Amino acid sequence: MKLSSKFNLIVFVMFFVIAGLSYLSIYTLKESLIDARKHEIQSILKFAVNQASHYIEQEKNQTLTRDEAEKKVEALFSTMRFDDYYVWANDANGIARVHIKELVVGVFQPSYAKYVSYLNEHPFMFRIGESRKASSDALFVKINGMTLLPDWRWMIGVGVYMDELDETLSQYTYLVIALATSSFLLLVCVLLWVYRNTMGVLGKDPIQALSLMKKVERDGVRYLTKEGVPKGSLLYLVGNSFEHFYRAFEVLQQDACTLADRTEDVTLAIQDVEKIMQQVLDKGRQLSDAMSQSSEAHLADIHTTYLALLQDLENALAQLSQAIGQSSKVKHDANKIIDDLDHLDF
Repeated sequence: MKLSSKFNLIVFVMFFVIAGLSYLSIYTLKESLIDARKHEIQSILKFAVNQASHYIEQEKNQTLTRDEAEKKVEALFSTMRFDDYYVWANDANGIARVHIKELVVGVFQPSYAKYVSYLNEHPFMFRIGESRKASSDALFVKINGMTLLPDWRWMIGVGVYMDELDETLSQYTYLVIALATSSFLLLVCVLLWVYRNTMGVLGKDPIQALSLMKKVERDGVRYLTKEGVPKGSLLYLVGNSFEHFYRAFEVLQQDACTLADRTEDVTLAIQDVEKIMQQVLDKGRQLSDAMSQSSEAHLADIHTTYLALLQDLENALAQLSQAIGQSSKVKHDANKIIDDLDHLDF
């Protein structure tokens, strides 16, 4: 898989992780807000029950009649109103005794029979449904909490409208989306910087670079090209190094060929010198024989030939010296290249 594909996969996974965490955060906040409202409802209901218990005790102690006690409880619950929140109560027969809307008071509430069985086993019951506010006929989502008033079996309840929670949740949602988007973009920018930096340092995608180096190892340096590779990248530097090595080996090869040619020249020059020296020795013997025979004419002819051979010998020695000098220069150049290679760190 290419590096770009891996980075795209990382970005894709990061998107879903951030989106999932954002959703989980918003969902957790919503549940926390609902739980906080439920706790608030429980506190209000407990307070209402505690306040009403005073009159219930008075009715049990016959300090108040049942009718008087119920009227005082109704008056108490009727004062527990603030904004769109209010405490309502249904008696043991399901008749609405307290409600913010006068039209509801005295009307049978079918919900009593539906919820009283649950409240017989649990201290509180919560349900979420649509309800009208006291100041509006429109329907709003509302959390209703209910409990039973001891002894009397009255069902009392209070609710919290969700539109206020939705407003709080919306504000938090916008904040979470902004933070999640900023974090995602920041991570994408960091990954993009890492990707470009990696490509700039390496020169190509790692998979392509590895494939190229394997091909170079298998088929030779000629397949390593710097076309399309950024200057200063690793592949560019490796390409330059291979070029330097290749040129150095070419120079060594050329110098080796030149050295071989110069060695052959030296060998031929030495052979020529040997031939001329042999001729000089032969002419020396002839000159010695002629001197013993005292033949002046013959002696002069040998002397002339001997001088010519000495001149040829001198020329051959000069050629030999020149060939040896060229061979020494080629050897010096080759040794210099070898020394330069020895000084390279691998």
